[in-house]
Amino acid sequence: MKQKNQGYTLIELIIVITIIGILVGFAVPAYTQFNASQLLKRAATEMKDDLRLMQNRASTGEKNCPFYDTGGDGIDDNRLIGWYISVDQAAGSNSSYSMYGRCRYDASGALGFNFTSGASLRKLPPQVIVESIAITGDSLSGSVLSIAFLSANQGVHFYSGDMSGTQMALATQVTITLRSQQLGDGYTVTVTSAGNMYETRL
Repeated sequence: MKQKNQGYTLIELIIVITIIGILVGFAVPAYTQFNASQLLKRAATEMKDDLRLMQNRASTGEKNCPFYDTGGDGIDDNRLIGWYISVDQAAGSNSSYSMYGRCRYDASGALGFNFTSGASLRKLPPQVIVESIAITGDSLSGSVLSIAFLSANQGVHFYSGDMSGTQMALATQVTITLRSQQLGDGYTVTVTSAGNMYETRL
């Protein structure tokens, strides 16, 4: 005579639930750490890509300034100065960076007003901050660094502060360190005065 299937015993259920709990206890922290690591890597990659985008816009002469006709001849007298990225390492301001272009008009051979064009703010992923900015060959005055890609292939210039700040003429490269506050891991994004850029995991 066949015995009736009575299902799992209480002890068997407790064992299964315990095993599942142990697996989840290992899986959740591992996934959280992996996700935080990917966010940090994405932040470094996006910053490098944004720097490359500003460089490309400057080299092609792309501008997004208002039409300004100083001579009444129907010709836009706005001239592109360059495209910039400004990064702040000060606490409270180090979770984003700004990107913008600068134009000016030429009135009878004299430089006129500056116009900001295409300004945008890039927010870093949650728990990722700009930890520090290192300058090779010069020193940063204050907490803000501006990287300028100038038009007409005039190269890369570094400034303390915004685009109207002091140029760090001796700087050969800048290194921006991004840090995950959740993991403590870091990435650096480096830009040289020759226009080369790369990212490195610390």
